[in-house]
Amino acid sequence: MFASRIRAVRYQHRCALLFTILAINVFLSSTLDCSSRMLLSASPSETPEAQELSALEPKVVYLCEEARFQASPQMRAYWVALSNPSFNTANLIALLKNPDPKIRSLAIFALARKDDPHLLAEIAPLQSDQAASYRCPLPVQQALPPDKPESWPSEAQTVGNLAYEVVHHYLEVSGQSNFSDYWAHYRDRKYSVAWFTLELMRAWDPFDPTRPDLDSLRNQVALSPAPDRQWTVLCLGTISNFNPRVAFPYDEQEVLRAASELGHDPLIRLLKGEIQSSDPALAFPASSSLYDPYWERLQRMQIFVLLHAKDLLRTSDADLLLDLARPEKNPQNSRKANYQEWWAIAAASLRPQDSTAILDEAEKRWPKSANVPLARWRIQGRASLPSVLGWFYQSAQWGQGRYGPQESLVFAIEHARPNSFYEPLVRSILSSSQLSNINGPAMSGFEHLSNQWHADFDSALVDWIYAQVPDAHPEYMGGTPRGIVVRISGVARKLVRDPRFANADAQLLYDIEQAWVGHWKLSRSESARIDRLISRIDLKNPQKTSASDQKKIRKLLLKGARDR
Repeated sequence: MFASRIRAVRYQHRCALLFTILAINVFLSSTLDCSSRMLLSASPSETPEAQELSALEPKVVYLCEEARFQASPQMRAYWVALSNPSFNTANLIALLKNPDPKIRSLAIFALARKDDPHLLAEIAPLQSDQAASYRCPLPVQQALPPDKPESWPSEAQTVGNLAYEVVHHYLEVSGQSNFSDYWAHYRDRKYSVAWFTLELMRAWDPFDPTRPDLDSLRNQVALSPAPDRQWTVLCLGTISNFNPRVAFPYDEQEVLRAASELGHDPLIRLLKGEIQSSDPALAFPASSSLYDPYWERLQRMQIFVLLHAKDLLRTSDADLLLDLARPEKNPQNSRKANYQEWWAIAAASLRPQDSTAILDEAEKRWPKSANVPLARWRIQGRASLPSVLGWFYQSAQWGQGRYGPQESLVFAIEHARPNSFYEPLVRSILSSSQLSNINGPAMSGFEHLSNQWHADFDSALVDWIYAQVPDAHPEYMGGTPRGIVVRISGVARKLVRDPRFANADAQLLYDIEQAWVGHWKLSRSESARIDRLISRIDLKNPQKTSASDQKKIRKLLLKGARDR
């Protein structure tokens, strides 16, 4: 009896188990069937990406590269929307085959914003797509109504035009002329200095509302293996930028550390024109084109090593550097003849006892190079000042207009890293007995440097302004060197409080008043009075301003310059 009860219990348990398994099977079957139906019904046109692009399609006015420079708030809004990082890449790729050419264009743009070079294989075939797409604004000089971009002058654009823009950026920075050659070199790569360069250009682009940050770029570079990582830091850390106020991805010490980690022999081979890297963007180019980006990268990295020769090279390398300075000895490096002096400069830094003779010879060979006098200052310090001043104040003018040694030296200092090293040199120039002989453009450059360094050059600026004769053509925009310095220097009140203000000419009175307009401490009636007096100054003939008007202007400016 007891055994039969056990069998009965076991039977009940088996039945319960069978019913449970059956229920689970029924549930899974219905769930899988439902999921299958959902997957089968989720066509490319019903994905979130398709719905978003369809909603954006009528809002988009322009989509080409030129539109970045004239973007209206509406255009920036859809630019940001198309850069949505949550967009599914596979769904965007599927939309490249959408029958609507504008949807295809939007998908190209959204994929490009993924910053994934491997997606080029999907975009490149659309370069032959001649279907009409969004128009492209024409570059114009006049201001355009930001609320009516559809009224701007524009030209027709195809889907292929947009695809070409995306692909061309990668070809250009890699030095390749067609996509098939490019893809053969880059398809299997996980990183390249060419790709990092494009990302850096985006990070520096003030017109890009979704530009990446430099920390993201640095993190990507850090993941690449040695020695390519060090070559990348050296390349990106020396990249050119004409805006000295932008943040660089690596500071001077980080770039110097990367170069040191490469070692002496690879650096010597670099100076001879060969970069030991697996990165195709750093490989010696098969073509001889001067415009291959390889030569620019090579030049920048060579100059950095030469500039830091004392830290990276050996004293015994000086003879090699002087030999490489000869174009016939180093034809590869003579492709960029505008930096030949750097070899001699590096040799002088390795042999400071011979630096005067080496740099004297360099100045004879490259008389227009501001790098030579700056090298004298770096290597010899204040002892070099007579030579530097002699070069700076020479009467030679290069090219057209007022361009010459003074502007050249200012430009070289502005683009040196770190340029604050030259603040004592600038102070020495501004305190020299020839201060009044500095021209307006150079003085404007020194003023920009003083702002950058938070330096006080006001006393020298005031002395220089009062030493200048009236500008020859004050009515021309940009043609008034003294007036430009007055307006950008912020010394208007100091000019008024200076004893020499009593003899200020009418043109200078005009510039001083305009430099601080709206900030003079005057009553409403006094402000109206000085406005009337200033408006009576004829900029074509300021010397005709009556002595009475000048006296009244001086009196009002003196009153307006009092302490607040």
